[in-house]
Amino acid sequence: MESLSDLTELPRDSYELIDLLDRSFPHRCIGQCQPEIHAHRYAGARELIDALVQIKREDLEGEQDTTDGCPA
Repeated sequence: MESLSDLTELPRDSYELIDLLDRSFPHRCIGQCQPEIHAHRYAGARELIDALVQIKREDLEGEQDTTDGCPA
């Protein structure tokens, strides 16, 4: 899968977009010379990505629960 800088078009699948964002904006500590406002903005973006990753995880776990062959 390509990185955000190599992206030529948006992924059509939301799970692929979440994975792309997760790889493109990894968790990191504030840089020594980084302005505090930039660190807060990055942290806010990362918090949103973490929420999306969690929603994806719960959705995939829910799919596994409903595909066990038993009617709901």
